[in-house]
Amino acid sequence: RREGYGQTVSKWFGRYRKACGVTEEDKVFHSFRHTFTNNLKQNDVNEVMISELVGHAVNSITMSRYGKRYEPKKIFEAIKKLNYDVDLSHLSKSRFVIS
Repeated sequence: RREGYGQTVSKWFGRYRKACGVTEEDKVFHSFRHTFTNNLKQNDVNEVMISELVGHAVNSITMSRYGKRYEPKKIFEAIKKLNYDVDLSHLSKSRFVIS
């Protein structure tokens, strides 16, 4: 909802993106959710898992009533499929890396 929990962070992000030079009005905080969902879909993560990850209800009586939530190990396997094609290898040289 427009007056929901995300209102404050959404307004903050609107100011932040403009300060960063991103002026397209369709680049909003909710864009992260769309990108995340689509990336999982394109990497063959099943719809029930994606729904659970983004907090949507599962529209199947079998899965919503009888199927329990995914175990953390299964969720981690799905998250590992995310691929944004961004090279972050330089971070391995950071002084904050724990070896």
